[in-house]
Amino acid sequence: MPPLMLVVGVLAGMLGQGGGAFVFPMLVADGLHPQVVAATSKLVLTVSMCGTALSFLISGRLHVQIALAYAAVNVAVTPFGIWAMDKVVRRTGHPSLLTALSLVRFVASVALQAALVAVPAFVSLARDRPPLAGFHPEALCGAPARGA
Repeated sequence: MPPLMLVVGVLAGMLGQGGGAFVFPMLVADGLHPQVVAATSKLVLTVSMCGTALSFLISGRLHVQIALAYAAVNVAVTPFGIWAMDKVVRRTGHPSLLTALSLVRFVASVALQAALVAVPAFVSLARDRPPLAGFHPEALCGAPARGA
């Protein structure tokens, strides 16, 4: 399993998926309980996102006030989410719901990345302009992107 985890880590880093989306199906296929897998993949995702946030902070592309507000909201509502999912799993008796919800999250993430990153990059290439690296939310509002 460790060599496979190394490959998953490299792929997750290269594709910007955070790792949780790759780790979840691999651990379920290995026979781990879905609730254990959900917690493990969230930890992997947290570590990966902290590294990403640090790289954005170092490069000066992180809006610290927004990031802190977002972090505070996440810390505040996470216990509610855990409580609600625990209640749903206990009521239905199906911990596999966590697997289904993780799949939905993964598909939504891929669709959003395709729509917000890949499509604009292909449009830039079609117009013989180099694509901008990364996601630029200001481009969604019609404002010119930084450096353009």
